[in-house]
Amino acid sequence: MPTILFEVLKEIFVAWREGNRRVKLAITAAVLLMLLGGLIAVGSDVFLIRQPGAAAVGKDLGAIVAALGALIAFIIYGLQKSKEEVKREQKIEAVEKRVKDNPKETQVAWELARVKLESYLN
Repeated sequence: MPTILFEVLKEIFVAWREGNRRVKLAITAAVLLMLLGGLIAVGSDVFLIRQPGAAAVGKDLGAIVAALGALIAFIIYGLQKSKEEVKREQKIEAVEKRVKDNPKETQVAWELARVKLESYLN
């Protein structure tokens, strides 16, 4: 579980670093929604303790708001991973073209094998 969380956070940081203003705004919104959801859930326990039905509604509302923030974060993660996949495919295609253009060069064939192996391992 921690490795999945670490990978998601890493990709979100990469998206923040490489992204435009809209990506940064979406990441900020996701973080704020998750924090707000947690505050609503905890606050409903603390401030609505005398009204058990209201406290349960507050917890549910907090969970929904936090889940919306998490959904935005996972969408950003998915978009970032697909962007990286396209880059890898383009790199493989470029090396395959070099292999076709220079079939006698073993160095290019080795480079193609290395790039494909890295792609599979990733």
